[in-house]
Amino acid sequence: MIDFAERRVRFAIGAAVLALVLLVVADFIGTGDFVRLAAVLALIAAGPLVLVALRAPYLFPYGVYVVLIPFDGLLSLGSAGTVTKFLGIAAIAFVLVAIVRGRRIVRPPLPLYFALPYLALVLVSLMWTTSLGNATVSVEAIVSYVLMYAVFCIAPIDRAQMRAVCACIVVGGVMGALYGIVMMHGAPVSSPETGEYGRLMINIGGRRIDPNQFANALIGPMAIAIVWLTHTRSIPRALALLAAVAILAEGVLISLSREAMLACLAMGLVLILFSRRRLLGAGVLAAAAAAAFAFVPAIMARMTDAFATGGAGRTGIWRTDIAAWAVHPVIGWGVGGAEDAYDAFLLRVAPRYFNGWGRPPHNTLLVALVELGIIGAILVTAAYLSSFSLLRTIERGSELFPMKVAFTAALVGLGVASMFIDITVYKFLWVIVIGIAQLRTIAVLEPQAARGPVAVAAPARRPRMVRSRGSIPAS
Repeated sequence: MIDFAERRVRFAIGAAVLALVLLVVADFIGTGDFVRLAAVLALIAAGPLVLVALRAPYLFPYGVYVVLIPFDGLLSLGSAGTVTKFLGIAAIAFVLVAIVRGRRIVRPPLPLYFALPYLALVLVSLMWTTSLGNATVSVEAIVSYVLMYAVFCIAPIDRAQMRAVCACIVVGGVMGALYGIVMMHGAPVSSPETGEYGRLMINIGGRRIDPNQFANALIGPMAIAIVWLTHTRSIPRALALLAAVAILAEGVLISLSREAMLACLAMGLVLILFSRRRLLGAGVLAAAAAAAFAFVPAIMARMTDAFATGGAGRTGIWRTDIAAWAVHPVIGWGVGGAEDAYDAFLLRVAPRYFNGWGRPPHNTLLVALVELGIIGAILVTAAYLSSFSLLRTIERGSELFPMKVAFTAALVGLGVASMFIDITVYKFLWVIVIGIAQLRTIAVLEPQAARGPVAVAAPARRPRMVRSRGSIPAS
């Protein structure tokens, strides 16, 4: 009888299974059947990956989800969605398992109390939306993001896991920027007639990444990398972070995204306000801006073009959408109905710069206003502003303070970008707001990590006995 408890028996069985797997892989490679090869490799990796997800869900699948966000537009699986969609679903599931196993949840943060009514309003607005096709896409994204936020903001997390998540954010941003740089030098686009001045345009096999959203996805990673750079004392780590910041900055520059550049400027100002060396920070920011204009002349051309065309027609779009909102000011046109609202009022407003039909509002707050009315706009604004309040308990000098600065700067930058383009349904925004909620969770579970350095009072001196002349010494 075979004794499976014996080490040599288990080793022999393992070696036989490994040999069989290698033979199958070799056969598929030899026949060119790469689809079955991928299926076999996925089946082999499933077991170890499940074990990793059970032990470290913030590393996998959530960490991989975060890393792949800059590539989201290229990871389409057709009508099924994207690779990151399924990684996000898996992340929600495994974090829920971690909550059940740990039998501990954190009190929900304030933004969730605005996000849930917002989600309810989105779902109810399906009854009067003018575009069910656009509405279905938007609803699917918003439901998944709000659900992820709801789960992650009540799930316990520690400082090591938070550092891993932040590292994944930076790594994903650097990888995305490097990919963009390679693509840019391989096939730059230059067409002044259409307003494109050698900017990055990624379109592979019908899968494309909008250059504005590509640059916006780098704002969060850049904020974290800069804060880490200014707080590190290790020379190798400082050099690595400096290279990361340079790559991320180059990624933003090659996109020539005006709102992303303004967002980076706003992010830099926030970092300066939090710094104790504001004059030095202002000098560095001014030098970086001057270098960008000097070495990338297309930036000035893009900015000049923005004044000439009203931000590529954005001012006309905004006027048209405001006129459309005035017709349904309370409940809006329904989720996904912004483009129909624009088309219905375009000829009535007749903006000076015509930018085509079916244009989205190019403003996150205006999207909420047109589609969900004043109620939706209030909920979106309240959710955004209340996110800043989650970090108020983290004091200067505490271990969590650098991350407070990074996430605050990133959220301000994304807020500026959202004034010129809608970012509600993009994953890079939700990763930042989830990160803020997770940082607040650490402050709740580990209050000592959120406190600043405690001043130690000097020991009180013993009063000196001054003996005057003629006094009688104590016996």
